[in-house]
Amino acid sequence: MKTDRLTLLISPSDKAAINARADVLGISVSELVRRAALDYDPDEAAARAELDVLLPQVTAAVARMHATFDRIEVNSARHREEMAYLRSDEYREKLQKDVWADPRIDWDWIDALRAGALHAKPQPAYGKADARKTDARQADLA
Repeated sequence: MKTDRLTLLISPSDKAAINARADVLGISVSELVRRAALDYDPDEAAARAELDVLLPQVTAAVARMHATFDRIEVNSARHREEMAYLRSDEYREKLQKDVWADPRIDWDWIDALRAGALHAKPQPAYGKADARKTDARQADLA
């Protein structure tokens, strides 16, 4: 049986907040204060205090993660656009023109190699060979 009284001095704003919370929970103010007092655990309060200190750090870390994900999304979109261009006929035609126009490529030697007239030999340098090597290749074709 509840026969003892506990008097508590609190500010008007705290009293209003406690009354509002009791109303929301559908219990009396006495029951709310009784449960809060009996359930109070100093270790839990210390843990909450630690969490209150960590919360801003976690919030900042989450914000940095969101920013990173946003950058990844932008970069992925840019990559998808670039890949679409690289797969396009427009790019293939441009690349083909650029390769055919490259003066460093000895197309006669490549055609002879493809035709089987030459055996693949490692080339000393990329591009057209000097006149002596070109003459040697021509001799191989004969």
